[in-house]
Amino acid sequence: MSVLLWAAMAGLGCVHSHHMTLSGDFDLPAELSEARTVKAEASQSVIMGFAKNTDYAKDAYERLGATCTNGTVTGIQTRYSTKLGFFSWENHIKMWGYCFD
Repeated sequence: MSVLLWAAMAGLGCVHSHHMTLSGDFDLPAELSEARTVKAEASQSVIMGFAKNTDYAKDAYERLGATCTNGTVTGIQTRYSTKLGFFSWENHIKMWGYCFD
């Protein structure tokens, strides 16, 4: 009975793992209060070791730049994490920074 219960819980549960947070340089052309915060996210699904999108970090970076087309983004921070599933996982990247128009 306990083996069946454990197997049911293992099949339904998922785990999140926070790997790292990186921070870029802050090159402030003006006061920080004059900037607006910009954000971008992207994910990569991996099933049985086969990845669908291998450029997800680059995609997030390009989306971040696209939110500040007439200015400069500085102080970029990046959070990389993984959500584990049954024979699969999802890598997720979140970037944010400060846009000076």
